[in-house]
Amino acid sequence: MYKYNKFSYVCYVKKCDVILVEAGGNVGYQVLRSLVRRGLSVAVCDTRADGIAFHSRFTRGKRFLIAPPVKHEGEYIARLHSLVTQTRASVVIPIFHPEVLARHKDEFPGVTIPVAASGLLELLDDKKMACSLAASLGVPQPKMYSSPSDVQSYPVVFKRVKGQGGDSVYFPANETALLNLVSKSKRGSYLIMDYIEGYDVCVDAIRIGNTFAASAYRVHFPLSKGVSILRETISVPLLEEYVREMLEASGYEGVCGFDFRYSVKDKSFFFLECNPRFSGGISSSIASGLDLPSLLLDHTPSAGAPAPRAARTASAGAHAPRVGFGHLTNAGVHASHDDHMASAGAHAPRVGVVTKSYRAARLWRRKFPSSPLPSLPVDRYDDLPITDLPALLFTLLHR
Repeated sequence: MYKYNKFSYVCYVKKCDVILVEAGGNVGYQVLRSLVRRGLSVAVCDTRADGIAFHSRFTRGKRFLIAPPVKHEGEYIARLHSLVTQTRASVVIPIFHPEVLARHKDEFPGVTIPVAASGLLELLDDKKMACSLAASLGVPQPKMYSSPSDVQSYPVVFKRVKGQGGDSVYFPANETALLNLVSKSKRGSYLIMDYIEGYDVCVDAIRIGNTFAASAYRVHFPLSKGVSILRETISVPLLEEYVREMLEASGYEGVCGFDFRYSVKDKSFFFLECNPRFSGGISSSIASGLDLPSLLLDHTPSAGAPAPRAARTASAGAHAPRVGFGHLTNAGVHASHDDHMASAGAHAPRVGVVTKSYRAARLWRRKFPSSPLPSLPVDRYDDLPITDLPALLFTLLHR
């Protein structure tokens, strides 16, 4: 049986509308703030109590610990049942590992759980299957190698088919390093592909029925792997079309993050992977005006979603983001505003919004003092909430 920490972070239990699962960190905090702005009462639960959302003023009396979903699936579901009963929540949203909750959706009658079927989640989350899907649709990808002996030049990218936050991505600089990684992995559990000199461009998207909206951002730092620290929203209609095609071909409905690599040499984009959940750069999408958490609630078929309140908007049209200027295309030139609006519909995001993670940047400077971050004017720090003093102090003081 999973043993919970004695500090449960629950002084008393309040009724709430929504429970966010595995939401203690920064991604969960962005979803929390989005839903709170709608006038919803939101509870947060996670496997640890040291995330920013656990220190928010919006979660007082609504902070819970829960068992890790992968290692203790039974305890995780049992705990979630108990929390739903206590809080009388009508919506449960997993931030990470949505495939676990997807397998048990039928066990929560009357509760809206906006995740796709577990099979679809597995399809897109598996990097090898996602690459196969992209290849079948003609989406460009880096050159793949079936064996280390096929590699002609280094470095290459070694990527395990399962992983989050860059923890399964390596850049072996020679054959010895590559063979060492292969020897520690099961056959068929990894991908070997060319390393592309350039930078990452990510697309956060939502597709439910006929509704599709997307927002793209360039990762200025780091340039290799891991959670993005410094991002700038851009417009790339070509990538949005790739994303739309992949989501429609797979039948996936929900939120999803896609990673592409821009080649400085070829001036082209290449598909890397997708993550069928809220991405680490969700704050950039929200800052651009594309409020994915709200759109997810608005368009998900409701089993018991909370009724609209005066403080929140009820229609998708109310989420139309602000429109910027300068739209980057595949060739690196400016496209027309009309072209972008046709791609993103009424949800055309604002471009040129620079978002930075203050705490992640501070940790990076401490760990890699000789690798400075680019100096860009920042429009928004996603973890320095001026209107949420406890969370602000947590970010500034917690080490």
